[in-house]
Amino acid sequence: MKTQEERIHHLHKRACEIRKKEEKFRIAGLGGLCTGLLIMLVTCVVGMTDVLHIPMEEGLQGASLLSDGVGGYVLAAVLAFFAGVIVTAAILRYRK
Repeated sequence: MKTQEERIHHLHKRACEIRKKEEKFRIAGLGGLCTGLLIMLVTCVVGMTDVLHIPMEEGLQGASLLSDGVGGYVLAAVLAFFAGVIVTAAILRYRK
């Protein structure tokens, strides 16, 4: 027969194992989410590479954002930024 202390120790050990298993599952889920977002972002960028063919003079690279065909690039950048903010906030919230 086990004593009360042995039972409590076994109970705490099992609870720790369950927490670690849940944490691995969450980390794997976040990794999959990040991989999916990366694939979507790369797909968007690759799909829009033929949109912009502006001859640029030296020193006027920033002016390329004034073109009509760069809306997709700006959208992809904004979406990537928001995805990063959401993932960061979720991780910080999870750790607290």
